[in-house]
Amino acid sequence: MGIKLCDKSYIIIFFFYIIVYMDINTRNLLFLGVCIPLRFGLSYLAYNLDDYYKKILGIFFGIIGCSFLVLYFFNLRLNAPEGGNLTWWKDFRLIHGFLYISSFIYSIKNPNIMWIPILIDTFFGLGLFLLYKV
Repeated sequence: MGIKLCDKSYIIIFFFYIIVYMDINTRNLLFLGVCIPLRFGLSYLAYNLDDYYKKILGIFFGIIGCSFLVLYFFNLRLNAPEGGNLTWWKDFRLIHGFLYISSFIYSIKNPNIMWIPILIDTFFGLGLFLLYKV
């Protein structure tokens, strides 16, 4: 029987192992090389999609924004393994949440500018990272 590469439990265990046991340099590189480019990609999508798809993406942003607010108001995930068990960005989740929810609202009211709060959030996150980690 062996482990299949597409086995979900294997992927989850591998992901958990990578997050928990990676050193600070690897975490920093993943943030700068994966997280920030993905956020720029979301901004680009929000800028370029048709209005119908912008509304769908807006729902996705609304869910992300609400999750940031839940984490902030209930003080959850304060020891995030991807942060080396120190969630240094916890105090800024409120701002992240409102920016994502702003993008959700813009996806309904004015889809042509819904990309702006996500781009602001990307630069805000990058700036916080540079302030706290460099």
